[in-house]
Amino acid sequence: MSAVYLTSCLYAHLKQVREDFPYLRLSAADDTRLAALLLRVQRGFLVNGGVYYVTQPSIGESVWIRDDKRLLTYREFCEKLQDPTWRVWVDRLIVFYLDIARGEKTQRTEHLLKALAQLSEFLDACVGGGKSIESRVQAEGTLPL
Repeated sequence: MSAVYLTSCLYAHLKQVREDFPYLRLSAADDTRLAALLLRVQRGFLVNGGVYYVTQPSIGESVWIRDDKRLLTYREFCEKLQDPTWRVWVDRLIVFYLDIARGEKTQRTEHLLKALAQLSEFLDACVGGGKSIESRVQAEGTLPL
């Protein structure tokens, strides 16, 4: 369930980036590149019966607490999943990760991982940071993307 929670948080951040897009200080080329990379990530979740494009921002919105300007905690998220009317919005994402766990739709998974890596590399370059995914993989001793 943690992958579903973290992806929901990702959707919230992607939604925020799209809303703040006009105010970001990027060159025209970087502006276009960021838009394309965001779309690739969204399509990575969408293809082959994944999470519908229009529900991704809705899922992100559902984990954002406007008044507190924060995301739901993992515990709050899990408690909300007990409500069937709330969970229905997250069901496609749950199925998405069940497909991955069963080893199904591997091409979709590979496409998504590549899109996420490209977005991460672009953002790392824009902020002058290191290679965040590569550093995390090395620190955790997990397999590279």
